[in-house]
Amino acid sequence: MLLYAPLHGVCQQAGAADSRKPVYVIGSENIGYYPHYDFMNSEQPGYLSSLLKLFAEQYNLELVFVALPNKRLHLALEQGVVDLAYPDNPNWGKKPVNRQLSKFYSQPITQVLGGTIVHTRQKGKGLREFKSLVVPFGFTPIKWQQRIDQNEVRLVQVADALKALELVQRQRVSGADIEFHVAMHLIDTHPQLTNLTLDPGLPYDIVGFSISTYKHPELLKQLDAFIATHPNEILELKQRYGLRSPKNILEQQASPSP
Repeated sequence: MLLYAPLHGVCQQAGAADSRKPVYVIGSENIGYYPHYDFMNSEQPGYLSSLLKLFAEQYNLELVFVALPNKRLHLALEQGVVDLAYPDNPNWGKKPVNRQLSKFYSQPITQVLGGTIVHTRQKGKGLREFKSLVVPFGFTPIKWQQRIDQNEVRLVQVADALKALELVQRQRVSGADIEFHVAMHLIDTHPQLTNLTLDPGLPYDIVGFSISTYKHPELLKQLDAFIATHPNEILELKQRYGLRSPKNILEQQASPSP
């Protein structure tokens, strides 16, 4: 069973869960990152929620989700306000203040493709004509950072991915650094977004999203085993949410090198 709660309601929701089942609170970012996750929208929470629903049913667990700002999420994990956090990655350097704590990670739940979305008129023109990059607040365009630091590319920050894509569509910026599936979902559901595409010739980043914990490594081992032994169910979920491997996406979107 899955429950969704604001932070102040976690204890009440956990208390309302079936007391005969172990209850775990999972913290996630309070952003719309569909189809991967969107825990501010209980009607359409995304792939992670569907995957963990199957896992919870298999192991007879109660899972409570709470959406938090990124910085608060990792502090809440360290303080024990939440039991697990998603997304996380060992390379992100989200280290605890208390260095005596050891952090544990699941195997990647999925791989995401942080790519550069451009207007179709700009695809294939390369870095020479790329002047400005838009990102949602809180996101760091790792593969672009050196060019930004050297003032080769101007960084623009906006409230969310939708506003970033709107700037690209109006050709107010050269491109947007947004996860591919997130961008495609927004393009599919917002008719005003036209003539936008991924340019695989521009910087991109492939990252694995894992679940992390300090207190429950045994639960992550169970999750890893569940994913390894249910490949057909996992594939069906990925197909349902339109999640494709970054390698296949890049091959399909390939354009001549600039």
